[in-house]
Amino acid sequence: MELLSINVARSIWLLPVNDLNPRGKSLFPILAPLVQKYNFLKFPQGPELTGSPTSFKFDDGLYTTVQGVPLRVGLTVYADGFVADTRSSTADTDAFLHDVLTWLSDTFGLRPYHEILRRRGYLSEAYVRFPASLNEVNPAFGDFRTMLAGHSILGSDVPYHVTGITFGQDPARGGGAPSFRLERAETAHFEEGRYFSTAQLQTEIHLHLLDILESIILGNPYQA
Repeated sequence: MELLSINVARSIWLLPVNDLNPRGKSLFPILAPLVQKYNFLKFPQGPELTGSPTSFKFDDGLYTTVQGVPLRVGLTVYADGFVADTRSSTADTDAFLHDVLTWLSDTFGLRPYHEILRRRGYLSEAYVRFPASLNEVNPAFGDFRTMLAGHSILGSDVPYHVTGITFGQDPARGGGAPSFRLERAETAHFEEGRYFSTAQLQTEIHLHLLDILESIILGNPYQA
């Protein structure tokens, strides 16, 4: 498997945001320094700051990793937590959130986030080149694909292919949206071997599992 690009590396940190500011001090003085520190080009202004907004969104910002790599970042603040995005990895996105919240604590006297952090969630989206054909998941699908082609308005000479695999969890046990999906990238010709994959996982785990899935499809040994 070849990584073509990371589409989203999202970290979701759930915590009661008001508990960062137990005495309810005004946070408006934080806005300008936050925008300046991370060079956000898009941030809440005017009407977005009045009333009772459900979220505050900062976008097109810049965060430099400890390795000196500049990353484009986005940050959204909700009542129950923070959501941040990069196109690098969820490890970098976690580092960005740590940087933001540690800076807010050190500079403005907010409570250290680790005292009230409840849990973390992740979303990883990537485009990959996947040499293994999904038709090989089960060769018996070949007969079914032939049946489909026989009923197609395009005629039986235009074959069907297995275009995706989805793994999900039972909603009755807390599952929701599909948590792992691999599918042909839209508009890409099949011979390109271009796929889109999304998973509710950290980026590096996501990519590792795609490698394992490729080995399974090809019938090769793999190491978990």
